[in-house]
Amino acid sequence: MHIALLPSAELSYESGSIINALMLFTNFFQSKMHRVSVLAYDLPKKPVDGLAENTHLDKRIVKHPVITDRVVSDTELANSYAATYEFLTKAHDDEQLSIIYVQYFSITSLAAANFGSCFNIPVIVSAFGRDINIGYIKDERYRRFTDMTATLIQGVICPDSTIKDKVSALLSRNGSKAEISVIPPPIDARVFSAVSDNRKAPRNYLLSINSSFSEEKGICTILSALSDVVSVCPDIKLYIAGDDDCVDQPHLTRIRSLIEELKIGDNVVLTGFVSRAQVGQLLKNALIFIDARTSGNFSSVLLEAQFFHCPTVCTKTEASKKIVSNNVNGILFDAGDYPALASAVKDLILNKEKRNILSNGAKDWRNKEGDYYLETAAMKEIISFLLKIKGERK
Repeated sequence: MHIALLPSAELSYESGSIINALMLFTNFFQSKMHRVSVLAYDLPKKPVDGLAENTHLDKRIVKHPVITDRVVSDTELANSYAATYEFLTKAHDDEQLSIIYVQYFSITSLAAANFGSCFNIPVIVSAFGRDINIGYIKDERYRRFTDMTATLIQGVICPDSTIKDKVSALLSRNGSKAEISVIPPPIDARVFSAVSDNRKAPRNYLLSINSSFSEEKGICTILSALSDVVSVCPDIKLYIAGDDDCVDQPHLTRIRSLIEELKIGDNVVLTGFVSRAQVGQLLKNALIFIDARTSGNFSSVLLEAQFFHCPTVCTKTEASKKIVSNNVNGILFDAGDYPALASAVKDLILNKEKRNILSNGAKDWRNKEGDYYLETAAMKEIISFLLKIKGERK
């Protein structure tokens, strides 16, 4: 079977969806039963066995399928469409494609759907939430890409039942009979790979981990809360892991300006890019993990925090409520409500017993629900769904 894999294209970015795509590639590649052809903007920072020789790099591809925090011109999107179509044409010419797997409803999924429709190749889209919750709402072009894609594809993979309900409504509006499967993105085992008991490592800090610094990550909400927290706990540190993926770094500039305005520079550490192993080390030593994102997209790092039993405070979104029960294995607050966030964080800093309750709640959650998010189970489900769709489209 020859599979075309169209992930979120900037593989060096290491977002949750890219981690998911690399897991899928590895599972297919190691099986030695299938050929996988990948289209990407670049390669991961850490080599993945077999990936480079099976990947076509093209700088015309938009780095992320759904970009709404900066201007992406019609020309850029058109060039990305052309590059995708050309890649599929060449891959199909080399060896007949059996199935096309694409991440996110986007201009990329539209190119894949049109190609698949022309040559009777089934297409499956993984909708992680950013496409449905943000792109579809904020940009009418993405709305058109999504609606047009929906009419031509055969399957959709959703991370949870909430996204499934939205995708189901989308398919119904567009008269699509595509099948839907709910398969949550699995935990990335690399977060456990370098966790040590290094006594020199910093400890007992507040932690926010972000794949980007766009406004929907809620970093400014955390900083505003911190300005209140330091009045009670003046020595507390907030580690903000990640970086601004925009070339001119407008989000980092905005964040630094707010830090200066709030006079909390001595309490904030901007780590820059962190590897997956470093994410694990940060979670292991954190006092409290904070996720303040404003949209209900699936959060892989929220999942990882639970696996590390880290006391968690996060926004009350459709996705977070699938993992966190308020005051059981975390504390939920309304998006943007920094006074509520500050209150919850101060309470946890000063109340070790409550931190222990949340940590034990995370342990219980891991024991009861965690296996559902392991790589082996998730990859088996994804591969099974792909084969099912392929078998139905003959």
